[in-house]
Amino acid sequence: MTSVPSRGARALARLKMQLPGHGFATEWTDDGLRVMLRAQPADPDTHDRAAEVLAEGLVTCVRRPDDGGRWWWLLDGRPLAEIDHLYDAVTALKGAVTAPEAESRRTR
Repeated sequence: MTSVPSRGARALARLKMQLPGHGFATEWTDDGLRVMLRAQPADPDTHDRAAEVLAEGLVTCVRRPDDGGRWWWLLDGRPLAEIDHLYDAVTALKGAVTAPEAESRRTR
C-alpha cells in the first residue's frame, strides 16, 4: 500500500477546500466526502456547527468507463463534473441540493 493519495482522493480534497466558501459544510467518511448545506444561524458569529442540515449528499470520485475512463465527481452516484472542472462541480452541487429532486436528501 502506498501513502501517496490517488488522483480521485486528491480531487476530493481540492473540492473540499472550495466548498465552505460556497456555504457547504463537509466531513470525510469512509465512503467519500459528506457535503451538507446548513441553515444560516441566527447569529453568524456563533459558528454553530449544530445548525439544521437542509440537504446533504455523498461526493465520491471515480473513473467512468462510459467516458473513456476519465475521473468524475459523483453526488450520491450521479455525475457532477469531470475532476478537471472544479467550478463546474461546485455549480452542479449547488443546483443538485436546491433542485426539487433534492427533496429526498433533505432532513426533516
